[in-house]
Amino acid sequence: MKFVEIPMPEEVLKGDWGGIVYAIETLREPAAMHEANINNALCMIYANFCQNNHESVSLREVRRELVYSNDEFCNYLTLVQFRVRDSY
Repeated sequence: MKFVEIPMPEEVLKGDWGGIVYAIETLREPAAMHEANINNALCMIYANFCQNNHESVSLREVRRELVYSNDEFCNYLTLVQFRVRDSY
């Protein structure tokens, strides 16, 4: 599993993608494992965000979309969009 934050998603990605967007990719694993890998990546993303930001802000998932799927080679890519929520 690999995951990476996409810089300037509103410029790079087609469609209505903005804010904080991560690409999560799995290679050579079945589709069922892709969903588990997404959940593991999200846990790491949330933990990293909480560790590096003030406790008054939180990260909220806005959108999740499987954008590439190749069942023959077990290769999947999902984009996850977040927004930052301020509790004040």
